[in-house]
Amino acid sequence: MSSTKTAAICIIGDEILSGKTQDTNTNWLAKQLFDLGVDLKRVEVIPDDEADIIETVVRMSRTYNYVFTSGGIGPTHDDITYASIAKAFGCTLEDRAAAEREPATIVAPSHTDPGSMVAMRMTSARLRMAQLPYPSTAHFTPGLWVPLCVVNGNVHILPGIPRLFQAMLAHYLPDLANRDGLGTEPFYRRAINTNRGEGDIADALTAIQDQYAADGIKIGSYPTFGAFKQGGYRVCVTVVGRNVPLVDQVTQAIAEAIDGRVEPLQTPKH
Repeated sequence: MSSTKTAAICIIGDEILSGKTQDTNTNWLAKQLFDLGVDLKRVEVIPDDEADIIETVVRMSRTYNYVFTSGGIGPTHDDITYASIAKAFGCTLEDRAAAEREPATIVAPSHTDPGSMVAMRMTSARLRMAQLPYPSTAHFTPGLWVPLCVVNGNVHILPGIPRLFQAMLAHYLPDLANRDGLGTEPFYRRAINTNRGEGDIADALTAIQDQYAADGIKIGSYPTFGAFKQGGYRVCVTVVGRNVPLVDQVTQAIAEAIDGRVEPLQTPKH
């Protein structure tokens, strides 16, 4: 049986579904999980709705090793993620975050200077952000008073603001990797560029994918369009797997079959 860890991401927010705000957290976290060798299997975007949140996190928690939620933990009426996830797993809400920090002031993102943090007065509305599900595990990031909260052992509750989302996970993921042995079997990706069209190389790619699918090799084909018009290649084919020699073997087979050029090996950063 495979020891590969799996993950799912749940993006929570009406503003994402309406197109008002663009989700960048999924792309950032997907890259981190890829580097750690965690197989991201599913991404869902759902509204700020209690029933939707409960159904989604319970299902994901049962199905995947790690679940990451983004959004809905602010101080306003539509920030219902903590309460909904607490209800999903039969937890209560307790004032845990404030107990770990000086309650008179908090550190939060600056609205006038992107990338910087400022001290803000604690208010009753902001205290809502300290109401965390219990039981749970709180992981604090230096400089931030609201923690990354883990419920049911694998549901990680995070803010939707990208700089906070990234800061919390950048601090937390190395510890998770050490605890669970992540990164010891990372994914590797190689790319082959070709001037042949997808319709011309489809049969060859299908045959090679069928040959190596049982070995955990995934082959993807991506037209470049604009890049080709500017003197680039027509199609980029990628090969992803954990076994570097096998990835190399498949890469060479594809390059020969589609008259392609092999690009350098892409290795994890961790």
